[in-house]
Amino acid sequence: MATTVTEEFDVSSGSVLSDDWVCDNEAPAAKESAVLAASSDSNNEASVGDAFYCVRSKRCEKWVNSLGVRNKADPLMDWDQLYNLKNQAELRKCCREVCNRVGDVISVPELESLVTLYCKRQNLEFSPGNGWIDVLEVLISVGFDSSTLYNVFFAITTKYIPRDLSSKAKVFDLFRLILQYHDPELCTHLESVKCVPHSYAYDWFSTILAKSSTTAVSSVLWDCYLEKGDPFLIFFMAFVLLVNARDDIMLMKNDKNQLREYIVSLPQNLSEEDVADFMDLAEYYSQRTPRCIREKFHFILFGSNLDSEGGDIDLSTTLCLAVSVQELVKSVASLSSVKQDYSYFIIDSRDQMEFSKGSIPGSFNLCCRLFVDEPEQFHIAVESLESYKKSMRPDDHICFVGSGEEELDSYAMMVVAKFLQLGKRYISLLEGGYKALHGFLKESDNLALLASHNLYECVECASASYRKESASSGMWSVMTKVKETMNKISARDKTRKFSQESAGHVMSSDRHAKRYRNMPSVFSIEDSMSSDEEYEFPEVDATNESEKLKWTDFRSQPEIIDSFEGHELTANRTSMKKCHIAISRTHMHILHALPDSPEHVMTKARLPLSTVMQVTSKKKVPEFLTFKFGYELPTGRVKFLFALPTRSPSGGSAFVLVTETEDYGEVQLHFWRVNLAADGMRVESDPVSLLTEPITVQDSFIVALRDDMPEVVCMTAPGLIVHRISAEAQYPQASNRFTVPGADLNHFYDGFLSKGNAYFMSSSPDGHLDHSRVHVLSLNSGGPIGTQFCQPDPQRGMPPHRKEAGIDSTAGFILLAGGEVDYGTGNVTRLTDYWVLDLNNFHWNQVPAQMPVPLIEPRLTTTNSGNVYLWGDFDEPLPGMPESGTHLRVLKITGFNTLAPPPYSQSAMYPQQPQQPQPPQSGYPGGSQQPYSQPGYQGGMYPNAPLNPAAGFPSGGYPDPNAQYTAQPNPQPYGGNQQYGMQPNAEAPYGSQLSGQQYPHYPEKEKKKDCTIS
Repeated sequence: MATTVTEEFDVSSGSVLSDDWVCDNEAPAAKESAVLAASSDSNNEASVGDAFYCVRSKRCEKWVNSLGVRNKADPLMDWDQLYNLKNQAELRKCCREVCNRVGDVISVPELESLVTLYCKRQNLEFSPGNGWIDVLEVLISVGFDSSTLYNVFFAITTKYIPRDLSSKAKVFDLFRLILQYHDPELCTHLESVKCVPHSYAYDWFSTILAKSSTTAVSSVLWDCYLEKGDPFLIFFMAFVLLVNARDDIMLMKNDKNQLREYIVSLPQNLSEEDVADFMDLAEYYSQRTPRCIREKFHFILFGSNLDSEGGDIDLSTTLCLAVSVQELVKSVASLSSVKQDYSYFIIDSRDQMEFSKGSIPGSFNLCCRLFVDEPEQFHIAVESLESYKKSMRPDDHICFVGSGEEELDSYAMMVVAKFLQLGKRYISLLEGGYKALHGFLKESDNLALLASHNLYECVECASASYRKESASSGMWSVMTKVKETMNKISARDKTRKFSQESAGHVMSSDRHAKRYRNMPSVFSIEDSMSSDEEYEFPEVDATNESEKLKWTDFRSQPEIIDSFEGHELTANRTSMKKCHIAISRTHMHILHALPDSPEHVMTKARLPLSTVMQVTSKKKVPEFLTFKFGYELPTGRVKFLFALPTRSPSGGSAFVLVTETEDYGEVQLHFWRVNLAADGMRVESDPVSLLTEPITVQDSFIVALRDDMPEVVCMTAPGLIVHRISAEAQYPQASNRFTVPGADLNHFYDGFLSKGNAYFMSSSPDGHLDHSRVHVLSLNSGGPIGTQFCQPDPQRGMPPHRKEAGIDSTAGFILLAGGEVDYGTGNVTRLTDYWVLDLNNFHWNQVPAQMPVPLIEPRLTTTNSGNVYLWGDFDEPLPGMPESGTHLRVLKITGFNTLAPPPYSQSAMYPQQPQQPQPPQSGYPGGSQQPYSQPGYQGGMYPNAPLNPAAGFPSGGYPDPNAQYTAQPNPQPYGGNQQYGMQPNAEAPYGSQLSGQQYPHYPEKEKKKDCTIS
């Protein structure tokens, strides 16, 4: 849960408790209906004009929000004003033509300045046919002002128009593969007449269909396109255009130019009424295409910076679409909660012998060698497979799995080409073949997913690629360094002297990764124990007989490069266990010897070498080595970390990590999925970005995890923009976003998620939390936002207004703890009460318990386990603790979700103690007044609510700084000079209190982990 920046606001109605700023959605709807009704009257020209500008204004707002360019600086205010492009004359001519078509909306100098500045900033040259003018014409017709126009134009050209649109650009090769995937016959026909995608689809991709359609149609089309936020949707929009004209295209076989002109003009047939169906069809085909193409090609095709890692991919010679190993594994093993619209019919093209020693569950073996060696037998096998697929799995997409070796897969390529020639749809090939699949499962310790896998006979398990000779030559230098350290330690044991010269640095020839760039040496020798070494290692689990391995057999495996024997310090640091370290090409294996069978071992940990951050030894005990493991964080600083209830693919914990970056004052939030291995000791793979682009924030924001589904919600100001981000996304996606009309996040005290809704707490104008109202927004429907008035506790009334309260939510409840009442001029009273708001009936209930001491800015955190954690600082030490004690305490609170408190009169029966005088201005400033621990509230909006006997609030609902406050009956001091409400006697032993009461229990100092409310 994140907190927002709370600011004072003016209420136009003059009422400090008014909800006038929360717009009733019926009002805008009524206004819109009135406008549309008025526009139908052809005689009322003023009404028509009003309706036109209303639509334009709404479209501008919608596009600005979708593109994330709200409050962007105007770059036209600061540039050199030099019009010196190579094609400046042509640019001016094009700008003049556009201005003549759009009228007096924009001047020629303004438009020319915009394009000139864009060219200079992007280091590009203008050409009349690059599509920029067509895009700008649509944007001008929408009605953007000149400053916003540049930012919108920049965002569209960067996010939605591919960088490279040359004749050999990858975007057209990818479109050919997508066309072939869905309609190989149409694709073959176009290739046979030499009609390549670049010749007819250039204008589609460079202008998002704007050049071939009217501005009115383009505006409606872009409404849907920008709302979906998927730059790859243009591929499927282009495909829908071809499919709808398929019959006509198939009849044109002779004249290539005529066919090209016909295809280019296809968008002209679109009308505004056709757009919705057109976009639905594009979305339909998008969802039935391998999702991995987005993850693989997004940063290659789109954005302002070229991804050099994908620059060497040659799609022009690619036979068919390739499916990534990750996507196929998730599809087969049902590891993802995101439901896919199709399944894979997997055909394994390896020999039957290899297939029998390990294969993908549910796959079918079709030895592609038979295609050449035994054509008739191959034909019979294919017919059998087709018959089965047609009757049992007709909608499945076919995925061929080769061996992963180029020579052996040549037969598989011939079979794939044959299938495509026969017009078979939905044909793909597993990228890297079975070899890549086996390697992926082995790295993630998931080889058990394979069917009939034989560890000893599997070709990949005994592959020559894992030989010691080849691997050792490219070994990451950790193994070499560890071995050097071990040799030097044995030499030092004889002399017990340390030589600085013996710790040589890794040679440059040994570097095979960017390990030392801007990083300290991974090896060091320290003089004293560091705080990091205080970490208690978990004990080894009980021995599993099935995990027993013979050490000599294990270290003789081809992938094991070297090994060492030693002892591992146990968790209690009082004994050692014999262990072995084995180094492979990619991992460090830690194995423990079995006490009853020293020649056998069991695996304790398997850690990637890339996670070894540091190896240290001590001067006094050089044979004691400490390995420190870590993982590099994604972009930015860690902002939030949410634990997901769902598991990672390997069965470990899964998290959503939110990081924050700042570039020239612009703050951006990045969202990542982080999966841990089943043992929880390592990250399963690199963090996966959940968004195609970060969320830019210019004001306060809230980020929270939903409790009803694996989704993170980010709410930003100004206004109230809601981003829904799937935590189960397998590739970067655009956020599902919407704007709540009339609402502003800054008007709320805080916001929380529960049961599919966002609940916003009200804030009074002076910044105090207003408990009388909660504003509710449905996350699934996107609105409207409504107001629910809260009901008081039947016996205690409403909670008093407060600031800096600890507040969080759990399923169905909002929890409130402590806070402070600010009377101004430094006069503050801190509270110790607990309250719960039931979101089913919006009733407040006070919990019959309280904090041991008033906390400064208390904080609550709810967890998936149902526990609630409270922490904060305080001015005075806890009872019975030394004056120099720490100022941080953690309370673990349970039972809020089953709240059924006893009658409050019973819970208030504390042992009687004499009232202790309070020295003035001590601890918490309050003049001569006594601070109260369980204050009540008698708000003006609830005349029938019972008065709280513990407080003396006037009827207006706000604290009166001149009022005298009465403490609860029989308050009990803790023994010091400051009275903390209902604090029990510190000298009373735990368990001696009356039945039904709740007191804080403080463990002995040496046992102190947290404070519990018993």
